[in-house]
Amino acid sequence: MYNTNMNITCLFKGHSWNHCTCTRCGKTRDEQHIVDHCEEKCSICGQVIHHDWVKIYEETIGPNEYGCVENIDIKLYRCRKCGKLRKAVKRDLHKTEWDAEITEEDRRRA
Repeated sequence: MYNTNMNITCLFKGHSWNHCTCTRCGKTRDEQHIVDHCEEKCSICGQVIHHDWVKIYEETIGPNEYGCVENIDIKLYRCRKCGKLRKAVKRDLHKTEWDAEITEEDRRRA
């Protein structure tokens, strides 16, 4: 019926959060972790914090004035948590190339 790991005080008064961990009962939540960068462990609870990618730009290029019929799809993503940029480039009939070189033009778009 009750969570046996929960402190009785937490049950009636609520948790005493120190960022992501309750100081009374040890319960953790997925917010307010202490990390410098994504893909690192939280210094309080040890959970690895992953990037949260959001698409901020998309463009399809092709065919060009030289008659190239290949279409190129370019997508630019930004992590909501740390702000890092990530670029994906897909050429017709090829796999998506992740983490392509980010140019100054890409940074302006972001």
